[in-house]
Amino acid sequence: MTKTILNFLLITTLLLTNGLTGKTIENTSTPIPNFACDVSNLSFGQVIVGQTSTKTVIITNSGTDVLSGNITVPTGYSVSESNNSKATYSIAAVSSKSFIITFSPIAVQAYNGNITITHDATNNISPYLVSVQGLGIPATTPIISVDQQSLSFGDVVVGSTSTKSFTVSGQNLADNITITAPAGFFISTSKGEQTSEKTKNTIVIPHINGIVPATAISLTFAPVLIQSYNGNVVCSSNNAATKYIVVTGNGVSSNSISGNLLPTVTEIQQNYPNPFNPQTTINYSIKDEVPVSINVYTYTGQLVKTLVNGTQKAGYYSVTWNAAGLASGLYFYKMQAGDYQMIKRAMVIK
Repeated sequence: MTKTILNFLLITTLLLTNGLTGKTIENTSTPIPNFACDVSNLSFGQVIVGQTSTKTVIITNSGTDVLSGNITVPTGYSVSESNNSKATYSIAAVSSKSFIITFSPIAVQAYNGNITITHDATNNISPYLVSVQGLGIPATTPIISVDQQSLSFGDVVVGSTSTKSFTVSGQNLADNITITAPAGFFISTSKGEQTSEKTKNTIVIPHINGIVPATAISLTFAPVLIQSYNGNVVCSSNNAATKYIVVTGNGVSSNSISGNLLPTVTEIQQNYPNPFNPQTTINYSIKDEVPVSINVYTYTGQLVKTLVNGTQKAGYYSVTWNAAGLASGLYFYKMQAGDYQMIKRAMVIK
């Protein structure tokens, strides 16, 4: 009874001091920014002295106020289009911005350190550190380069397929690059050249005067048994250090989608084909029923397309993105599903 009387007195006081004077009780919550970065490590591998290699860092502000800060890179690196070691940024609420990190070795040595990102959000530690590694090598050193260190295919129904892509290139080579995939996977190039049988898992990329230009490779996971498939894609040439890409995938039963075996993870896969014109497909899985959104942005963070927006049950999904009305260039698509967030890159070429 005493508690009820106290509540009544409290409500009466609020009405007297606010309602009767014509004032309203306002929402006094203060807008705040939220900080998130899509990477914690960037490995540039071997780069010939005098040449450059670039990678992208994406900062996302999912908060309700502007996010501000600085990006500082170590010796041998620069940020964005300028040749500076420091950049200042400001990102509007519910937006993302990409920054180009360039590795430019000037000596034969290792360039290791941290990219330091400061911010004014309270949801993440400031400064946020992204470790970077790169090695400057002589111009005559044979080298194979790949743009992926690992590819995860998740759960794929036996008898069906899932495809992801990576890029391979080479310099100062004495022989062609041979790419070999483990059991359960097969390979094709962006030109549609692939081995004649799915059981064949080797392809050869020819060199011209020691150079293999950047070549897009499609790796298809085609499980034939209900089991895990783990291994390495091996990229080799006679006189260069071999490069490895770790690949993983699970062959699951045909009951997976009907509900007997639901996804164990929430994740979005790389779109295929990529690059593309004008359509591409994005596969993703949801382990729990949650609100799901997939949005497409320009490299400046401008929203150009909403592909998914609504609550979805646990399961496997696929969405088609038609970019017929967009210009050629680099785009980013972001998936938000409950606590899960992931941003991936896609290239439109016309």
